[in-house]
Amino acid sequence: MLENRIKRLAFEASRAQKVTDTVTIKAEKLLEARERHQKENEEKMRLHEKRMLNEERQRIRNLSVK
Repeated sequence: MLENRIKRLAFEASRAQKVTDTVTIKAEKLLEARERHQKENEEKMRLHEKRMLNEERQRIRNLSVK
């Protein structure tokens, strides 16, 4: 009976380690996706600001020409 208990505890420990590894991998993937998404958003905002600045400069040039 004690032998079965030891086997069961070893099995549960192995299973818990597998679950822990799986959760760790998923968490890492989520963090990587979050970081990638943040970088994409920053890049979009930077391009938008650059476009707006160029448009403003063009407006000023157009006004000065008139």
